[in-house]
Amino acid sequence: LVCIKAEDNYVRIIYLDDNDQTKELLMRNTLSNMEKQVKQLRYCHRSYLIAPWHIKHLEGHKQKAKVMLHHFETEIPVSGKYYNSINRLSQL
Repeated sequence: LVCIKAEDNYVRIIYLDDNDQTKELLMRNTLSNMEKQVKQLRYCHRSYLIAPWHIKHLEGHKQKAKVMLHHFETEIPVSGKYYNSINRLSQL
C-alpha cells in the first residue's frame, strides 16, 4: 500500500503488485473508514492518507509543502495541520 486518495464518495487506493508495479483500485469508501482499517497510514492532507515507509522526501514549508513517495510520481500536498508529523516521519 502506497497511499489512498479521496474522490467524492470513493477512495483511490494506490498499491504495489508482486512485481513492484504501481496499481490503482477505486472503491466506495471514505478516508476515515480506511484510516480505521489500516492504522499504519497517516493523513498528510484532508484528501490523502499515505504509508510513512514510502516517504521519499518532503519539500517546501508549512504553508506550501508536498511529499514525494517511492513508486508514485505524483506530488502529494501536505497541509499545515499535518506538516509537523509528516516532517518527523520523513526524517526517520
